[in-house]
Amino acid sequence: MSRTNYTHDNAGRPETVKDARGNVSTSVYNARNLIANVDALGNRTSYTFDEVNRQVAVTSPLGRRSTTVYDLAGQVTASVDPLGNRTSYAYDNAGNQTSVTNPLGFITTSVYSANSNRMSASVDPLGNRTSYSYDLAGQQTSRQDARGNRITDSYDLAGRQIVLQSVRRLEKAMGLRASSQIHLFRKVPPRIWDNVLDRRKTGVSNVLIYLFDDRAGKR
Repeated sequence: MSRTNYTHDNAGRPETVKDARGNVSTSVYNARNLIANVDALGNRTSYTFDEVNRQVAVTSPLGRRSTTVYDLAGQVTASVDPLGNRTSYAYDNAGNQTSVTNPLGFITTSVYSANSNRMSASVDPLGNRTSYSYDLAGQQTSRQDARGNRITDSYDLAGRQIVLQSVRRLEKAMGLRASSQIHLFRKVPPRIWDNVLDRRKTGVSNVLIYLFDDRAGKR
């Protein structure tokens, strides 16, 4: 039987982990934060924090340093990888992230509705726009890409997604009991569906129907 042992410091924070082979990894803290991890081979990863307790840098065992930059509101405005590649972030007055600029200068933007702060559209660096809509409960009910492909979502009274359908692929309503769920995916790895309780052929390609176990609220 393999055994893993743990020790903690006086503050109750995990300090060492010793596996069944006797390999020990160590966590190092200052008064407030985790400042380093040391693996069983002695490789040390260090963490640096600013005066208001935000992590601003990570230094790998090889000395490669990644940094994070914040604005006065505590929002991440930039991240810089060890090679100096900088990704920048911008926000609106409500704190919603409105754009991401990658190291090559390509910009992805997000648009939000004024009354709900929900993202109503995203625009990739090539200008392709994807639009989103929501119901009164704030659940996403549709999204439409730049080519006009539209996906719609429906939910039951418990807020569980019961239908996800491509309007172009599924034009007829199918008779399903309220606890059924439809998923349309072009490629679905079989392992994802290992726990399906029931499957039903629909006559529509790439459509899978899942039945909830209503007693447990699980699919």
